[in-house]
Amino acid sequence: AWRLMSHPALLKRMDAHWRLARHYGIANMLIFHKLTDLENVGDQGSAMRSLANSLLANAETRIIYRQESDQLGATANALGLTGTPSYVANGNVAVGAIGYDALKAVIASARASCTAEVC
Repeated sequence: AWRLMSHPALLKRMDAHWRLARHYGIANMLIFHKLTDLENVGDQGSAMRSLANSLLANAETRIIYRQESDQLGATANALGLTGTPSYVANGNVAVGAIGYDALKAVIASARASCTAEVC
């Protein structure tokens, strides 16, 4: 993803196509080695950096797998996570080891508040 995002035209196209795809219920995947790759897109405060960060912000599902220890703080900050584990379901956030029943309640709440055809 970082290589594609280094080209402004491709980044703009990706953003536009993803917004259109979401309208039709099509899922897209964007794979990073590490979330700090977003810091390499454009200059800090630039429109390109903002657009790249919006792709992450607009993603409804984020899967983080096996981050290197030096990346954990930046990853947690980028995703707004304050505890391990953290679960996010349709905007409902559960932080910490909350147990099965509590996690089941978070998922039920997310499903109840979902207005899209596909959640």
